[in-house]
Amino acid sequence: MVSWFDWESVDEDLQTFTTALIAFRADHPVFRRRRFFQGVAIHGHVDDIAWFRPDGEEMGNGDWKPIRRRGSGCFINGSAISTMDRFGERITDESYLLLVNAHHEAVEWTPPSEPFGASWIRVIDTAKSAAVAGVSARAQRWRG
Repeated sequence: MVSWFDWESVDEDLQTFTTALIAFRADHPVFRRRRFFQGVAIHGHVDDIAWFRPDGEEMGNGDWKPIRRRGSGCFINGSAISTMDRFGERITDESYLLLVNAHHEAVEWTPPSEPFGASWIRVIDTAKSAAVAGVSARAQRWRG
C-alpha cells in the first residue's frame, strides 16, 4: 500500500481508541446532525444544545472570556434532532454531556441538574490512558 503514514510505527492504543470513537459516532445520530443547532427547545422543553460551567450552571456571556474559563460542558439533546429519517420518521437518540477541560490542572465538574438529566453514564474519558479511555462497556453512573 502506498501511503504517507508510517503504519509500522502506529500507536495501537490510539488506533483502537479512534476506531471505537468513529464507531460510536456512527451509532449515534445526535453526533451526525444535518442541520446546525438552534439553541432553542425543539420537540420538548430543553434546548437542542446548552453550554455549562464546571459548577453545573449554564454559561452566560461573561463565562466565554478565556481568563475565567477553565473548562466548559456541552449538552447535546438527542430528543431535539430536527431532521427526519429517510422514511419520514423523527430521529431521536440519547442525550450527551461533553466535558472539556481547558486548564492545565484537573477540573472538578458538577453535572447540570434537571431538566438536563438526573444521572449520567461516563462513556468516554480521555483523562485516562488511550488504552482504557475507549468507549466503556463498564460505564460509570455519575450523579450531581
